[in-house]
Amino acid sequence: MNNLLCLTEIYVNSSEYSNEKKDVIRSFSLRKAYINPSQICVMREDEGMGQRCARGELVDGLHEHHKFSKIYFGSSSTGVTSLTVVGEPDDILQKIARL
Repeated sequence: MNNLLCLTEIYVNSSEYSNEKKDVIRSFSLRKAYINPSQICVMREDEGMGQRCARGELVDGLHEHHKFSKIYFGSSSTGVTSLTVVGEPDDILQKIARL
């Protein structure tokens, strides 16, 4: 288990449709995510989540200039899955290199 990387995942905690806004309103939360770096297929900046953060639509306490990464994992049993984490890809690569 020493080669797992601990990152902070941001995820949709709840969502509901607003008739007034004619849009889906989402609530976000943070949690720890332990990932196996050897399962990463693709990692890129999640610009959409960064834009939401700049507009103040995410979790209280996040700085408006935070960057986010979308990480895609490959698995023979589940196919490709993804999660969004706090931090830009270069920072995550540096953390992986320190494992």
